[in-house]
Amino acid sequence: MRYGNDWPTNVVFQNSLPYKDKQDLVRLTQDYQGVGKLLPELKLSWYENMLAKRHEGRIWKPFIKQVFPNSTENTVSTIRNTLKNGCDIIRKQRNRIAHHEPIFNQPTLTQLLPLIEEAVSWRCKKTVAWLRAQEKATELLNNPIF
Repeated sequence: MRYGNDWPTNVVFQNSLPYKDKQDLVRLTQDYQGVGKLLPELKLSWYENMLAKRHEGRIWKPFIKQVFPNSTENTVSTIRNTLKNGCDIIRKQRNRIAHHEPIFNQPTLTQLLPLIEEAVSWRCKKTVAWLRAQEKATELLNNPIF
C-alpha cells in the first residue's frame, strides 16, 4: 500500500488531500486507535471525494484492480467514475432519509441496491452473495403498503 497500513496518519497522504478532506481526516486522527476505528467515522462524502479524478494517477491507477479485482469495467477511469456516480446517488438518498424527507416513490430508491451490489461484487463475490441473502428491501419495495 502506497501510504502504509496506518495511511490516515501519513502526513504525505494528508497533505495530498483538499483542505476540507484533510481537516476531516486530521480531526479523526487526534485520538487515533487504528484504521478500523477511524473508517466508520469518516463521512460518506469523504469517500466520494476520494473517487475524484484528482486521485486517479496517485491512488487508483496503481491499486484499483487490487481493490476491485472482479470489476466488469476495463479502465481505471471507468471503474472510478462508476463508483463515484453510484456513491453520489447513494449519498443523496441517504441525506434525504437523514433529513426525514419523503423517499418512497422516488425513482432513485430502486437504483440503490443494484449500485451497492455492483460495488460489493467488484470487491468480493462471496460478500455480494451474503448481501443478497440478507437484504429485505427488494421484497418491501415490490410490495408497498401505501
